[in-house]
Order: sequence, then C-alpha cells, then structure tokens
Amino acid sequence: MQKAFVQRAAECRPYNAKELSPQSPSRFELVLCGYNLIMEVIEIFAERLVEKIGERGIGQSEFARRVGISRNNINKYCLGRRRPTIDTVVLMCKELGVSADYLLGLKDY
Repeated sequence: MQKAFVQRAAECRPYNAKELSPQSPSRFELVLCGYNLIMEVIEIFAERLVEKIGERGIGQSEFARRVGISRNNINKYCLGRRRPTIDTVVLMCKELGVSADYLLGLKDY
C-alpha cells in the first residue's frame, strides 16, 4: 500500500506553468489527484487508528479520556468523517506508541 501511495504522490508533483505541454495534466487533474491522496490518507488513518486502539485493548471512550478529547471526535476519526488537528495526531501517536508517519500511512512500521 505504501509504495502505491508514494508513487501516486510523485505523479501529483507540482509543476511550473511554463513547462506545461498538451500532455501535461491540467490544473483540475492535479487538484483532483491531490484530493484523492488526501482522501486516501484519511482512510488509512481511520483504519490504523481503529487497529491500534483495538491492539491496546481499550475502547474509544477510554482512549478519548487518555488523549483528552471527546469520544464523539474519536468515533468520527475512526469512521473517517473528521480530520484531527496536528496537535491531536501527536497526542494520539504518543498514547498509541506509533509515529505520525505510520498513523497517516506514510510508513508501514
């Protein structure tokens, strides 16, 4: 999964408007590609969050208490319906004992 994600991210690289050719992706295609990458990160984040909370043997309510945010927000993160702030990601990573790169799907360990 990680290799495919990194490859798609490379395909969405920024471009110089002077270098555009008829074969170059349109701005719309680049925006769409970026949107798809964000949606994939949210999906991976949700899957890994659920997995790691389960591995800890605690429920969402207990995890929310330990991290200091509402259970409702944890539930939305686990369903991919809400995106946490960077501060919240850091707190969750510390509690789960994983890196942000792992939780966001940038690394598989």
